[in-house]
Amino acid sequence: MTSEEEVVCVFEGGSARNVALYLAERMREPLKRPVFVEERPGAGGRVGALALKNAAPDGATVAMLPIAVPVLAPMTFRDVQYDAMHDFSPISQIASYRFAFAVAANHPAQSFPDFVAWLKSHPSQAFYGSPAAGSLPHFLGVLISKAIGIDMTQVAYRGFAPMSIDLIGGTVPAGISSNSDLIDMHRAGRLRILATSGSKRESQLPDVPTRAD
Repeated sequence: MTSEEEVVCVFEGGSARNVALYLAERMREPLKRPVFVEERPGAGGRVGALALKNAAPDGATVAMLPIAVPVLAPMTFRDVQYDAMHDFSPISQIASYRFAFAVAANHPAQSFPDFVAWLKSHPSQAFYGSPAAGSLPHFLGVLISKAIGIDMTQVAYRGFAPMSIDLIGGTVPAGISSNSDLIDMHRAGRLRILATSGSKRESQLPDVPTRAD
């Protein structure tokens, strides 16, 4: 990589945007070269992974991708078109995310137990949205389904943005994504977070219980 060459940081979209922009800004000074951020949404990060794989192996392209890309996707999909062990060189863990379970602002459920009770009386509505099939929100929904004893069907979207539109509009009765994706809409009253993952309440959502509460 020459001193004049630009660096491209690929990311999947959604909550990763701010982190990618922050990293790009911090990389420019020590690298002494332009660092651009390129959004490659879709397939839970696998589109971004292919962009990284197909880039020239000169160190000028890096990617910030969820752990589902190297770990879960190869165990979930028949052909991911990359070999995480051989095609990529991991550098560092950048962040960890907690997840939230949300409904539309006008949904009758005011709490997660309310939602479970609502599902039992509306079995045809037992489905939830996730940003992508094979993503962590997808499998968190599977775990929640087992915990409550109700088989909820996943509705996979091409990223958080289209999922949020259907969630706010009530087309999908519930959705799971990272706290950072959902928190601003929760605060604005556009949707309602009923519970978060983790063993402790989120500091930015002190009134929202975790599933462990």
